[in-house]
Amino acid sequence: MKIDIPMMRGEIPRFKEHLLPDEAAAYALDCRFERGIVSPIKDSRPAFVLPIAANTLFKYSAANWLCWSQRVSAIQSPMAQDEWERVYWTGAGRPKVTAQDIAIGANGFGPAAWYDLGIPRPTSSPVVLSVDGSTGEEPPAGEAPFLMMKTGCISRRMFPGLGKKVRRGSRLNPC
Repeated sequence: MKIDIPMMRGEIPRFKEHLLPDEAAAYALDCRFERGIVSPIKDSRPAFVLPIAANTLFKYSAANWLCWSQRVSAIQSPMAQDEWERVYWTGAGRPKVTAQDIAIGANGFGPAAWYDLGIPRPTSSPVVLSVDGSTGEEPPAGEAPFLMMKTGCISRRMFPGLGKKVRRGSRLNPC
C-alpha cells in the first residue's frame, strides 16, 4: 500500500491532531520533508552502544537510558512534577526505585544504584515488656476475657476465641 502525501508541510505540534491540515503532522520522527517530500533519514551508524546485552530499555532523560539484562516493567514516578525524577520497576526480584542522584552511571546508562521498595522483615517477633495501669481495666467477674477496640465514639468488644463482634445493645455491649 502506497501512502501518497502530495505536499508535506512539516510538523505542527501546537494543533490538536484532528485540527491539522492534511499536509501536516502532529509528530514527525527520523524523517526529512525539505522539498515537500517525506523521506526517512538513512543512517547505518548506531546511535549508542549499550554496556550490557539489554532485554529492556527505558528512556530516562533526553540523553540517558536505563537498561536491564532481563525483562522488567518500568514506569516514571506517578507523582506529578516529581522533583527527584524517580523511576520504579519490577521484574528483577523485589520492586525497586531509583532517583536522579543515583540513576545514571559514569557511562551514561543506568540504573547505577537503586533502593528496594517495602519494609524489611523484622528479625524477631514483637514482645510485650510491661503492662501498667494505662492499658485498660479488668473485665467484670464472670465474663469471658475480651478485646476492646475504640474508634471515635463507637466501642466494640471482640472475643479472641470466637472471632465475632458482640452486637450493640447486648449484655456485653450496652452502647
